[in-house]
Amino acid sequence: MNQEELKNACERMQKIKFPSKPKDLQNRVGKWASKAFPHSDNHAKIEHIRDEIKELKESPNDPFEAADIYLILLHLAHSNAFNLMEHTDAYPFVKTVQEAIQNIENALNFFESLESHPANVHVLAAISGNIFRIASILNFDLFDVAEKKFALVQERTYGKPDERGVSHHIVKAQGEL
Repeated sequence: MNQEELKNACERMQKIKFPSKPKDLQNRVGKWASKAFPHSDNHAKIEHIRDEIKELKESPNDPFEAADIYLILLHLAHSNAFNLMEHTDAYPFVKTVQEAIQNIENALNFFESLESHPANVHVLAAISGNIFRIASILNFDLFDVAEKKFALVQERTYGKPDERGVSHHIVKAQGEL
């Protein structure tokens, strides 16, 4: 990315309006994602979160990787008709991003064992709590970063779902690194 593209991307980021309530973000993410990925069932969303966890492990200090997981989690909550913020557990006491990632992986494994049931709000709340803990450890505002990431993902072009039902972007948003 050249200097002009970086400048344009930064200017676009500064123009983003933030929601007054977290539920607004969940509704916007959920509605957009449901239209963009109509094939995406709970299993596909869980598999996509697993993909994003791998990326977070590779770049544990990157707030946008944590925001990726949070956005997919918001889509999962929206598609299962519950307000994630009303149920997000208090941030778990973990000292490192790696501990929080391990908690998320454990919760995903448990969630999959319950997949024949409606989404288990407590498991998703535990995942959300760990994402917020990562934000606390890294000292960033999760809603701020999630809004910025959401603006970017809406501009991307996505391919057909893979064998797990996960669609990945094939063209990045203009100005995206």
